[in-house]
Formats: sequence, structure tokens, C-alpha cells
Amino acid sequence: EAAESCDGTALGGASCLSLGFDGGALSCATDCSFDTSACTACGDGQVDPGEECDDGPANSDTSPDACRTDCTLPSCGDGVCDTADQGGACPADCRVIVFADDFDGPWKNGWSTGDLYPGIAEDLVDTWEPATNASHSGSKSLWCAGEGSNSTTYDNNMGAWAVHPVDLTAAAGYPVYYDMWLWVEITDPDDYFAVSYSLDGGSNWSTLAVIGGDTGGWVFRTYDLSVAAGNPNAVIGLYFYSDGWDSSTHGAYVDDVRVSYVQ
Repeated sequence: EAAESCDGTALGGASCLSLGFDGGALSCATDCSFDTSACTACGDGQVDPGEECDDGPANSDTSPDACRTDCTLPSCGDGVCDTADQGGACPADCRVIVFADDFDGPWKNGWSTGDLYPGIAEDLVDTWEPATNASHSGSKSLWCAGEGSNSTTYDNNMGAWAVHPVDLTAAAGYPVYYDMWLWVEITDPDDYFAVSYSLDGGSNWSTLAVIGGDTGGWVFRTYDLSVAAGNPNAVIGLYFYSDGWDSSTHGAYVDDVRVSYVQ
């Protein structure tokens, strides 16, 4: 009736949810007002049915080891580096990104590029540059022959390099990783793509991987760069070599490059 919110089991279509709670069972009190004592609300400091935890105002989606704001316990994959995650139990949550590039933004974004054999290939310089031929994410990837004379295949006699500095001072004592998505398509057994790094600003280089042949599409690769942890002068590098014949395929594409450490 007009002055009543409810009467017996007649709740007028109302529920705990419609009254702003997260769940539970709404009932009607003897004075025909809503009885919300069995309704549940995350954040009220009580662990209600369906909740894993509830610390009230202390619930947080950013604080380590806290009950989350949806009243679930901290877990691997929630984006927070909890105590149980450290030591490798959940490295994805404990990753600190030092450098990342998806090559959809302004170029060169700190990259330096060049060709070890300028003046030999068709357009004198053949090196890395963003291209729309293929991409793992977005609309572009970094292509080994982006400055070459062909639109979809790499040139002969290439020594294309691309390098980027990474300050790993803050990563001292932690595992460091150099990740990327790559697509290599090479038919000449003498041609190859290489991933490398330098610890002295680019004067001396060490090779992490040499890849030839055909990866069959995009593949994810992660390389351990922990040797550079704490080094402010580290540099990551990409290199593509081709000899004087059989450059009839795409060569190498790289996308979503990332350097990070696990704290």
C-alpha cells in the first residue's frame, strides 16, 4: 500500500541489487520496511556469502597483499606484485617495464639505425624502419628493409642494424628480460636475423640469438638480459644480414619490443 515499502513477501520488484548492495536476500520487516540485514556489500568490513575477504576501507586494487575491491583475495594476474608473487611465482605481476615500443608512434623514438654495407645495395642504404606490411599489434611493425628499394622483400647485400639504449640502473639485483614478437621469412641459408646487446654503450656487442629460415608467422621470444642488470649503459640491438643473392622474401619483422625486470 502507499505508505509501505513492502509487505510480507511482496517486495514491489526490489532486491538487494536494486538497493545498491552487491547481493544477498532482501526481506520485509514487520513494519513493512525493507530488511537489508541479509544483503551483502563488498567494502563493509564483513566477509559476506560469496566474498573471499573484506577489509573495508583497506580493500585495494594497488596495494600488495590487500583484499581487492571486489572482495577477492590477491592472486597471480591481478596486476599487483604481492609477497607470494615475488621470487618468480607470478613474474607477470612483478614486471617493471624499462622500455617498450610497438612502432605505431613517432619514429625513431630513441632508436638509431644504419647499414654496414651502404653503397652496395640498390638504394645505397637498407635498414630498419616501421612498415605496414605486417604487424603483431596495431598497424605497424619494425621491418629490416623499411628503407630498402623493395616494398615487400628485402634487398641483397644488407647489414641493417637498429639499436636503442636502456638504462637498467634500477634493475640491479633483478632478472632482466628482452622480449619481442618476431616474424622471420628467409630462404637463403646464408641470410639471418640476430638479436644482440651491448654493456658499454654500443662499442662491443654480444649475440643472444641468430634466426634464419621461416618462423611461419609471428612468434614470441624472450631473452635473458640479466647480465645487464644495474647497467646504465646497456643497449639492445637488432641486426639483419643478406648476401648478394636470393632476397625474394620478407626478411624479418619485429613488433612489441619490451625490456623489463622482475622485482
